[in-house]
Amino acid sequence: MGPALAIKAAAGRRFALVTFGVSQVLIDVEPLLHMLRGDRVLHGFFHTFLGATLLVIPSALLGLVLVRLAIARRLFGASAGRWLDDLGEASWAAVLAGAVIGAWSHVFLDGLMHADLRPFAPWSDANPWLHAVPVSAIHLFCLLAGIVGGVAVGRLHRA
Repeated sequence: MGPALAIKAAAGRRFALVTFGVSQVLIDVEPLLHMLRGDRVLHGFFHTFLGATLLVIPSALLGLVLVRLAIARRLFGASAGRWLDDLGEASWAAVLAGAVIGAWSHVFLDGLMHADLRPFAPWSDANPWLHAVPVSAIHLFCLLAGIVGGVAVGRLHRA
């Protein structure tokens, strides 16, 4: 979610933070189920660009439902409401931007660190960027993006 906060700070209402997060969670249901079954391969179809793209519309719809029913406020507390309010009035373009960027960035970032991930399947089994960057650098990037983005978004909402 760190990069999402940075994008939110830069894009404002043109980017729905909640649908970004929902797409991340929906994609990671797959490895959770594989772990529970004891499978050797954890990252399957939904960790490809094709599979992640198929989760964009469900992510967008679920994000809208969560916010419009005010579940987000109950889950995250009233103070988080200001961070989440904009989705209730967000354009479809913003909702889809959050879901698409969330889904595709998930595949890309996981592709940097997971050997069982095949981002271009079913057309290719190659993972061209596996270990192109140290995992610690990915984690640091996400952390710093989250800090900078979180501070910026917090300041925007106070204004």
